[in-house]
Amino acid sequence: MRWSVALLAALLFGSVGGCSGSGDDVNPLDMHVSVDQAVPNLGGVDVTGRWASMLTLDTGAGPLELMTIWTAYEPQASTNIPIATTWLLCALPIPGFLDVPYQVLEAGSTMATGTLASRQEGAAFVQPTVAFVLGAQLKDPVNDPLPTDPKNLCADSSATGCVQPNVITGGPGLSVSAHGLHPDADLLYVVLRARWSIDATANSMGSLDGKVTQASIELHVLGCRLSGGATCSASDVAAIEKLHAPITISGGTVRSHAQGGYFNCPQFINDPVGSSTGIELQDADIAQLPPQTFSKDVQPDIDAMGCATGGCHETFAAPKLHLIPTPTMMSDIMANYQAVLPWTQVPWPMGNPMPGGRFVNEFPLPTAMRARWLQWEAESTPY
Repeated sequence: MRWSVALLAALLFGSVGGCSGSGDDVNPLDMHVSVDQAVPNLGGVDVTGRWASMLTLDTGAGPLELMTIWTAYEPQASTNIPIATTWLLCALPIPGFLDVPYQVLEAGSTMATGTLASRQEGAAFVQPTVAFVLGAQLKDPVNDPLPTDPKNLCADSSATGCVQPNVITGGPGLSVSAHGLHPDADLLYVVLRARWSIDATANSMGSLDGKVTQASIELHVLGCRLSGGATCSASDVAAIEKLHAPITISGGTVRSHAQGGYFNCPQFINDPVGSSTGIELQDADIAQLPPQTFSKDVQPDIDAMGCATGGCHETFAAPKLHLIPTPTMMSDIMANYQAVLPWTQVPWPMGNPMPGGRFVNEFPLPTAMRARWLQWEAESTPY
């Protein structure tokens, strides 16, 4: 993925379609962050952005931890604010049976709608049931039963109530490596579903914590491959299906923290506690830098990174951020300056007095560029 201020600006300033021309299509997973208003909201709770959430589920066999990354889009409103959310999973352990690799999990995502009660500190955030389904296509992912017949393959992407064929392995459903099973299988073909709903409180310092009000995990083995290469018989499949006990979940807790637009599963897995309770930003030493200006320093950075040359911000109109690509006339550079300036005042996370605000910190800038932009803001953003 190339470093692109076009992507950075899309994250910060209203691209809700991942540089999809007009930006009118809302795809929260692509947009990362969208501020759909002419002047940034400088006060109150704002959950727009990307979050890391650790769901600790209570089971009879001990706690079970699901790591999720979700992205929220918050429209203008003051109470009962509908929040479009897109969720992906980084970790889904099936106790005593298998762990699904994050590379498999993060290939899918699911969309839902939550509600933020108000913009007041400690506002209630309610996320009704999110259903994450792999290996099957369902009309109603939350309530429809998972298919269990490996021969009931989906004819195309529009079919429902069926098993997705795996184009790589040729097996039905999701293919997951296995070991230590009896019979001795090294590859399982499964369908699975994880469901959860949360009831939490949000604050302006970038945390969203609360309880898991409902959760379930389902898994069905449709087929398998023996370690010697032979296809499992029906009795083999039935025997392996019996190996995993149903998972009973009585509740749980959720801890969440706002993250940058390109926060990913490997980062979460490497630091699960830190990711769900805080965020680490790059350090930048600005003590040795000369004075920075927008026209001589920040605008060339934007040009070098291609912010307005990828079908994004040069196509936007108010209230989204419009940028003139590679401007040469003084009036065009001034227009870009005036367009960018308000976003230097947006705290990041919302309400957190982090140096540089959202303009500098939302995207993992190269260290030298981040240092220049911090210096520019520290000097009161001279033109």
